[in-house]
Amino acid sequence: MKSIVATCVVFICCALVAAKGPQATPLKDVVNHLDQAAKKFQSMSAQISWTKHTDVLNDNSTQTGQAYQAKTAKGPVGRIDIAAPDKRGYAFEGRTIQIYYPNAKELHIYDTGAQGEQIEQFLMLGFGSSGTHLQKSYEMRLSGTDDVNGSKAVHMTLIPKSGEARKLVKQVDLWISDRDYYPVQEKILEPSGDYNLLVFSSVQINPPFKESDMKLKIPDGVRKIYPQREK
Repeated sequence: MKSIVATCVVFICCALVAAKGPQATPLKDVVNHLDQAAKKFQSMSAQISWTKHTDVLNDNSTQTGQAYQAKTAKGPVGRIDIAAPDKRGYAFEGRTIQIYYPNAKELHIYDTGAQGEQIEQFLMLGFGSSGTHLQKSYEMRLSGTDDVNGSKAVHMTLIPKSGEARKLVKQVDLWISDRDYYPVQEKILEPSGDYNLLVFSSVQINPPFKESDMKLKIPDGVRKIYPQREK
C-alpha cells in the first residue's frame, strides 16, 4: 500500500534539494498569494519529469510524460500519461487509483480506503491548495528563493501536523513560481528515506477540460486486476 500511496502523492500533484537562501518574501505574503491562486484554480496541464529515489538501494528511476489535474464537485481528479521509458498511465478519482500497463494490457485498480483523506491532501498540494488551508495541516517555513529552470521560485518546506499524515509523508518541499504561485518543482520525502521528485514545465493553468479528459483511455480487451483482493 505504501508504494500506491507514493503513486498518488505523485499527482499532486507532488522538487529538487535546493540551496538555502535569504528569506526575501514574508510567509504571510506567500500564504496570501496562494489563497488568491487557489480561488482561480480549476485545472492544470504540464509536462512532468518524475524521479523516484529508493534510499536503501541509492537508486533513481525517472519517468517523463504529461500531467493533468482538476477540481470537480466530487473532489480532485487527475491523470498522468507516462511516455518514457515505458508507456503507462495513472489516474486518481475519489479514493481509487488506477495504473494502466499498455504493454501488458492490464489495468490495476486500488482502493486507498482509510488513507484516502490523507492522499487527497497531498494530491492537491500547490495546485489549487490555499495557503490558509496548508497552514492548518502543515508546519510551514520559507527556505529562501531559488532559480528553477530560469524562473525565480519561493522554496517552502511543509511538515505534516497529523500523525497519520506523517506515516505517509515526512516532509514536502515546494518550489513555487513567484509569478503565478503554482509549483514548478516538488519533493515528497517518505519516512523510509525514499522520495518522489517532480519537475513541472510548460504549465497551463485552467485549460478547458471535461471530466472525461481526466480518465485513462482504456481499449477493449484490457484485463482488470485488483491486487489487494489477490493477497
